[in-house]
Parts: sequence; C-alpha cells; structure tokens
Amino acid sequence: MSKFNQQSAMKLPSYLFWLKSRSLLSLSLGLISVISTISPVFSAPNRNLDREETCDILVAGGGLAGAATAYEGLRAGRTVCMTEITDWVGGQISSQGTSALDERETQRSLLFYPRGYLELRRRIKEHYGRLNPGGCWVSYSCFMPYDGNKILFEVLQDAAKTGNGKLKWFPNTVIKELEITPAVAGNAVGGQQIKSAIAISHQPAPNTPPINTETLSKTIEDAYRYENSARFNKTIIRFIPKPRQTPPNPPLPRGGNATSSPPLVRGEKATSSPPLQGGDKATSSPPLVRGEKATSSPPLQGGEKATSSPPLVRGEKATSSPPLVRGEKATSSPPLQGGARGGADWYVVDATETGELIGLADVPYRLGIDPRSPLEPSSASPTGDAYCTQGFTYTFAMEATKEPQQQQQPSFYQQYAPYYSYELQRLASFPLVFSYRQIRSMKPDEPRPADPKQFPIYPGDISMQNWTWGNDYRPGSSQDNLIYSRAQLAANGQLQPGGWMGGLRTETLRRGEENAKGFFYWLVAGTTDSQLGNGVKKPYPNNRFLSGLDSPMGTVHGLSKYPYMREGRRIIGRPSLSQPQGFTVWEVDMSRTNFKDSFYRQNLSAEDYRNLWLNLGGLNAPALAVGSQSVENTKSRSRATIYPDAVGIGHYAIDFHPCMTNSPPEAPGNTEREGTRKGQGQAYPFQIPLRAMIPQKIDNMLVAGKSIAVSHTAAAAYRVHSFEWSAGAAAGITAAFSLENGIIPYQLVDELPSREPNLEVLQLRLQQNANPIAFPGTSIFNSSWQNWK
Repeated sequence: MSKFNQQSAMKLPSYLFWLKSRSLLSLSLGLISVISTISPVFSAPNRNLDREETCDILVAGGGLAGAATAYEGLRAGRTVCMTEITDWVGGQISSQGTSALDERETQRSLLFYPRGYLELRRRIKEHYGRLNPGGCWVSYSCFMPYDGNKILFEVLQDAAKTGNGKLKWFPNTVIKELEITPAVAGNAVGGQQIKSAIAISHQPAPNTPPINTETLSKTIEDAYRYENSARFNKTIIRFIPKPRQTPPNPPLPRGGNATSSPPLVRGEKATSSPPLQGGDKATSSPPLVRGEKATSSPPLQGGEKATSSPPLVRGEKATSSPPLVRGEKATSSPPLQGGARGGADWYVVDATETGELIGLADVPYRLGIDPRSPLEPSSASPTGDAYCTQGFTYTFAMEATKEPQQQQQPSFYQQYAPYYSYELQRLASFPLVFSYRQIRSMKPDEPRPADPKQFPIYPGDISMQNWTWGNDYRPGSSQDNLIYSRAQLAANGQLQPGGWMGGLRTETLRRGEENAKGFFYWLVAGTTDSQLGNGVKKPYPNNRFLSGLDSPMGTVHGLSKYPYMREGRRIIGRPSLSQPQGFTVWEVDMSRTNFKDSFYRQNLSAEDYRNLWLNLGGLNAPALAVGSQSVENTKSRSRATIYPDAVGIGHYAIDFHPCMTNSPPEAPGNTEREGTRKGQGQAYPFQIPLRAMIPQKIDNMLVAGKSIAVSHTAAAAYRVHSFEWSAGAAAGITAAFSLENGIIPYQLVDELPSREPNLEVLQLRLQQNANPIAFPGTSIFNSSWQNWK
C-alpha cells in the first residue's frame, strides 16, 4: 500500500594534452570554495530532538527539481523525505510565483519532455480545460500559482500510489546541520558521506497569525534558530537512512546479462518490457496533452538518421558509449559492475534554490561571474566576480478593475522610483506588460489583435509581474549581494557548527520586497521611466494589488512566498581526464554565439583565441591542432557538446538579468554591469551530464536544479522549468538505481572516457521511463541544430 504523509601551431600530442588540462585556463581561486581538510563538525542541537525520520532519499527543496526527484523516487518505490522552506511544492510554478512555463518552440512542438513534466502539463490543461487559462503571450501555459501547488501535489500523491512509494512532506522546514563522515586519507575529492541531517520545522505559536502573514525577510532568521520564539514553535527533526531490509542487487559478472533492463529494438515501443521499479507500471510513454500529438520517435533534424556513432567529448575518446536516442537499437544490455564499496545507505539531494546544502556541506562551488577564458569567452570579467549573480524577483499578482482604485504610495517608493522602466521603446505599453504573464483571462476565447500593445484588458483579468526593470532586484557588490560567498559565510559564522542561517543576506531580501511593492505603484500611478525618459509612462489606476491567503500568491502581504531565483551556488564537479580542475558545463558547450566577432580576438590572447577555436571546431579541431588549417578557416560546430554520461535534456536561450554597476541597485542613474549581456543569445539544445550533478567530497549527495556544475553563462539557460524537472528526474532515478545496485553515482562515471557499463544500464532505465537523455538526431555528424527554435 502506498503511503503519503503530510509533514602557435599545436601538434597533435600537444593538442591532446591541452584537451586534458584546458580547464586550468578558466579557474580563479577567488571563485572556488577553499575546502578544509577537516569535515564540517556536527553540533548537537541546543535542545532535544523532537522526532526522527527515516528515508531512502532526502530531498532538500520542494521546487520543480526537488519535486521531480521525489516523483521518480516514489515511482521507484522509495521512501522520500522532502523539506521545503515554504508550505507549497513547485518552486517556480507556485511559491516563487513564476507560473508561466518557459519552453522553446521546437521542443514544445515535439512534446519532448520528461514524463513527469508532461504529466504536470497535462493536469494543468485538465484542471482549467485549457493549457493557457491566462492567455499570456510569453508562454503557452500561464496559470495561478496556488493551482501550481495543488496540481503538483496531486501528481506526487499519484506517483506514490503508482510506485508503492512513500512521501514524507515537511513544509516550513529548513536543513540546519549535516553530519558528514571524516575525510578519507588519500582521497582528495570523495569518500565522505552524509550520515544524518538536522532540520527545523516552524509553525505559528499560539495566538499568532498564520504562516505567510509576514514577508520572508521578517521570518527567515527565526526559521533557522532552534529555539521557540514569540512567533514560531519549532520541531527539531533528525533525518537518517531507512534501515536496509534487503541487500542491494549483487553486481553481475562482467559479460553477464542485466536481465532487468531488456534492450530496446528498433521499431519496438519502449513499453514492450521496461523494468518494473518498486511497483511502478511499465508505461514509459509520456502522457498526452489533450489535443496535442505525441510521436513515439520524434522526427530527426535535417533528414539525418540518428547514428549510433559515439559522441565526441573534448579530450575524450570517441569510443565512449553514446546515449541512446528514441527509436535507436540498443545493444545487449550491459552487465552491472561494481558494488565493491557497498554504495550508500541513502542519498541526499540538494534541490534548493540557492545551493544551500552545497554551502552548508562546504563542497567546492562557484558563485557569480566566472573569469574570461577560452571556455567562458563572453565573461564580463577577466578575473571573475562572486558578487554579481543574476537578479532575483519577488513576483506579485494584480487584477484589472472596472473603476479606478485609490492607490496609496508606499513610504519607500521614492527610493526605488529611479529604477523602474519599460526598458525598451518597443515594450513601452501597459497592456503589453499586463498580458505578458497574464494568469487569468475573463474572455479566453475572444480573438486578440496580433500586437500585444493592443490587447484588451477586462475587469477580473489577473497578471503576474516579473519584469527586469521592475520587480527584479539586482545587487552586485560585497555590500549587498544576496547569496553569501564562502568567505562571507566564514566571516559571519555560518560555517561553524550550528551556525548555518540559510546563507542569504536578510537586508537584501527586504529591499527586494520593497522594490517589488514599489513597482506595482509605478505600474498604476508612476509617470517616470529611468531608461526611456519623460512622457512615456502614464498611470493605469484601474488595477488592484492582490493580497490575502486566498490570493494567487497565497500570502497576506501579496508577494510570492519566496523570490524567483535565477542563479545560486554552482558546484564544481569532480576532476576528470578532460577537466582536471573539476567538471563544468561551459559557455562554449552550448552557445550559438558568433565567436568570430571582433570582441573575442580583442579580449583574448592569441593563444586563448586559438584554444577557443579548438573547443569550437568539432570535427575540424584536429586540422587546426596540427596546423593544417587556420583559425580563420575553421568553422564552428553547430551543436552542443554531446556527453557520454547524459542523464537529461534542456533547451532555452541564454537569458541574463544582470547585476547593477553600483550599490544599491536602485541608485539614480545606475546601469547594468558593463559587458554582462555579451554572452546573451540563443543556445543549442543541450544535455545534462551526470558528472555535473556529483559534487566533490561527498559520495552520497547529488545536486539537481540550478546548482549543478555549470558556468555563469551556461546557468543563464540551465534554469527554466523543464530543465529543472529533467535534472530532478535524473537525480531521483540515479539515487534509486544506486541504492538498488550498491554503488555510488561517481562509480558510474569515474572511468570515462572508457566504457561505463553500469552507466549504460542507468541511461537505458531513464529512457525506458520516458526521461529523454538526448534530443532526436543527436550525433556528432548532425549539423542541423540551427533549425531548432
């Protein structure tokens, strides 16, 4: 029974050596967490534990990545504990208020998404009778945040029933401490495990207002303190591994058959005989959205066949096993190997919005802008800047009214007014901004003009606001950055035993809240525009700010429960043959930028410029390496890097909301940091490599969502809804797979570029469970990706 609980010419040898060591060009000690040789000390809480909970998978963060991790863990029959600082599941689509699915046209037309994301999409349409009840024009689906929470919660409930799993849900709960085993002598990048985690759950104290009455800045510090307060009563919870009832599957001998994972044969449906997991039904085909077609094998691009030729990865042999593409023939299932070290008793997944566990566990990570290099050539800084992360946003909802409303100017409005703007002349229209992310339409079937500036607004229409020169708050200095760097964490005591307080600057949260409320007043009553000048902005008083526990955001104050985070701490993966300083997905791995632009020759040394093109050359790179071809005659590959350890997919533009030049961000005349949008533009459809999800030091920890090992530029695309889901699904299935087989995730990739049979079994499972790991037509010979929109 399922259970669900509420709680110079370079010769070829030199070229190959360079491929192995190229990441040295891009790392800055100022951006890398300096890790101690001593593990973080576990401090006993200064009050008694209230309860102990056991789980197979502990997920910190109930956003889309965390929900996807839970979904697949539950479908695999696992006990999943999931903590969340708010009381809603869904992150972007609920507690952060950005309930407008960011999708790219080609991927959407093929419905080429993970099965759980498709199920969420289907249920949104089923709930409203249409996929886009708001009629917004930025997305094909805009809806109410409170419905995002409700619908996704039901998806998880059904996943628990289908897979005979058990979800232990802990809303209003934060992770306070981690018990980590000591470092292993001789193992500089792994060998440690998280043995337990201490969490604090908070509830309103007697005779106090309900949760979500105050903004986050007023409650976050209290939430991380053990002691009861006048506002909150606390429950102290210790999470530990669930006792093992049966040993993991014994590793099969080399050359044996992994009978639990039968091969797919060309022409057969993936549902023919997928492995059952913990009672999971063998239904690998993604659920259909009513009125939309889904093909079992989406068409290949450019008329090319999906080849079984192995993908090339910089510095890795072409013999590495390729990811399977739907419709391809899978060779006989590789045997499971490993288990020598017994794996782990459980897995802990960091799916928080800012990489909280990464900071708390003190594993190596990056923050902010990476140094300019052949791998990150568009960087705005030659040396990097840990304080310049993408802006964060408190969203809110506003409703059109028949009569003008009396608008009261906030006491702090004049402080933030110099910031607000429509941004560009082509965007200077209130109807355009209102309908951009409209989440309720009173006349959804009424035809509209082609130009959003002419869209009618009816009383009762509701818009969610998420605007760059509006409610985005964009600090970028050491005095006001939101996410503390490691040096700042150490300085304010958060790396001491029991000292963790969430890793965020409370004052910056407060200013972001004020900035958002001020933006509403600017929309309805403002007459200034910081970027376009006078005479552009006119008042629109026929609107009211929606607040209350029954409002779209579910808060008394009307702002989202948590800000929408575009970027957080990003792990540095483990060293590999091709990246000895730690695995990372870089700008050159997925950007469509024209790197022949004069900027790159002018801002990179001659050697770095050549190395840039060795990265971009694809099949042409060897000729450039041996000097038989010049940089000028080298054509860039027109695809993203293909990873032999791909476990998920994503596609979105490289979209920046840059930090501001001066502090505070709202200062009159302030500008965006110079050069921060240089890397902005289109990206190729990309993959999520498993190596990007495995942190250094800790063997039983995985990272999902925006905190995987990507650069600042790559992170600007690796952050939207379907990507988060794909990364989370990969984390959930990888954790379940590792538990079943008594191996740790790093053992799946530690011998790359040599063949990794266990990795192939995991990839086969992902695909049979309708979680794509490669886009249709993925091949080093396919150069038609420019056609993807």
